[in-house]
Amino acid sequence: PPGLYRIVPAGKGSDLLICPTGVAEKVSIEREYRVKSFGCGDGYAPLLKPIAARAGDTVTLSQAGVAVNGKLLQNSKQYPKDGIGRPMPMVPFGTYAVLPGTVWVISSYNRFSFDSRYFGPVNLDEKVRYARLFWLF
Repeated sequence: PPGLYRIVPAGKGSDLLICPTGVAEKVSIEREYRVKSFGCGDGYAPLLKPIAARAGDTVTLSQAGVAVNGKLLQNSKQYPKDGIGRPMPMVPFGTYAVLPGTVWVISSYNRFSFDSRYFGPVNLDEKVRYARLFWLF
C-alpha cells in the first residue's frame, strides 16, 4: 500500500525491494513499470513487493489465484494481458515448494501488481533489501 517504508536488516521486514533480473527486468523496463532512478544497477528504481511465501511454504498457482499453504491470497489471479493489452509472462499453474534462499512476492493490495505471479520466486542472493511499513498514507 502507499506509504513510507524504511529499510530494515535482512530478514526483518515483511516487504522486499528487488532489482529484478531476467524477463522481469526486461518487462519492467520496456513497459515502464519501473522509473529511471538509482537503486538498481540497471539505472531503474527497485520494485517494492510484500513477501507472500518464504522457504518451507508451498505456493499453488491456479485459475482462482495464488494460494500459500492452501490459503488463497486476495487479488492474486494471474492476468494474461496487462492493462493495455500486452501479453504477460506467466508462471505456469501448479504447486511449487519455496526453496531455501528464495521468497515469492505477491501483492494482495493491487490485483494488477507485477510480481511473482509473472516472474516466479525471487532469489535472496540477488540485490534485495528488506523494508517495513513505517507510515500508511
